[in-house]
Amino acid sequence: MNYQEAIATLQVPAGSNEAVVKKAFRDLSVKFHPDKNKEAGAEEKYKSITAAFTYLKEHNFEEEDDVSFNPFEGQRGTHTWTYVNGKEVHVNHSSGFSSFFRDMEQRAREQARERDKERLNTIFITLDVSLEEALLGCSKKISYKRREPCATCSSIKSSSESLPKKCEECNAAGKLVNPAIVLKQKEMNVKFKPFLAHQFPQRLPEAGHQDADKKWDVMVILNLKISEKDRFKIGGDWNSEIWSNEKISLLQALKGGEVEINTIKGKSKITLPPKITTGYKYLKPETGLPDITTSVIQFEVEYPKDTDNLIKFLEAEGK
Repeated sequence: MNYQEAIATLQVPAGSNEAVVKKAFRDLSVKFHPDKNKEAGAEEKYKSITAAFTYLKEHNFEEEDDVSFNPFEGQRGTHTWTYVNGKEVHVNHSSGFSSFFRDMEQRAREQARERDKERLNTIFITLDVSLEEALLGCSKKISYKRREPCATCSSIKSSSESLPKKCEECNAAGKLVNPAIVLKQKEMNVKFKPFLAHQFPQRLPEAGHQDADKKWDVMVILNLKISEKDRFKIGGDWNSEIWSNEKISLLQALKGGEVEINTIKGKSKITLPPKITTGYKYLKPETGLPDITTSVIQFEVEYPKDTDNLIKFLEAEGK
């Protein structure tokens, strides 16, 4: 994956800022999410969309010089060729630029090896979160195993005459200059910032494998799970509204006035007009929620089961 491939996958122009990329990612992930789109190839498309967004996020949504190589690259007489930013470049060995391009190729290969090494050593964790947890932010306990230098071996001086043949903790001969590696269970509470997307990656720097020369990262992938039973749902143009249903008594519906409702932020009081009916929608502006501009509360009027009292009530209202 490179910058050009990522923006092509997300269907955004080069140089797009973070807000544009996030909006495109949100729209496409909704369109191709496997839970909603059962067409052939939708799941693979969804994975490529997620990979493209992850790439751009990790590169701060900025383009980097992309040096890729032709599998048939080599020499044609006194020339070599390679690809720089998607264009074939010919290098004349008789010119002073040949060493420059050789150095560029070498750096690109080294960067590719480092990226592959990082992917192999990064710990990936997937967590499911509810809509409320996603929009409001949440804290989650994560648990995983990581490599660590053996604490017992690391504390033994290699020059010590009493160096044991076997370390009691890792069952390997341990020395300070080359401590044994053990797998240890790690638990930690992580605070996740609010987001609105079907999948959202958050990197935990240096929380993964603890090798002697480098501390690796943990990548947590948050999956947004919304079921039909959930109180709140996403809707409206550009998925910018959060919908919920409220029941209201016939008396409240006829009289109107102040009523208490449930919002994703908690209890809230609103003022209704008189004589509303089932299906009435109250629009409440929202602030402080990622990409959400409005709460839409749809009301259902509950009629009393005791018809005698209903008749008395209506007669009293008519006087």
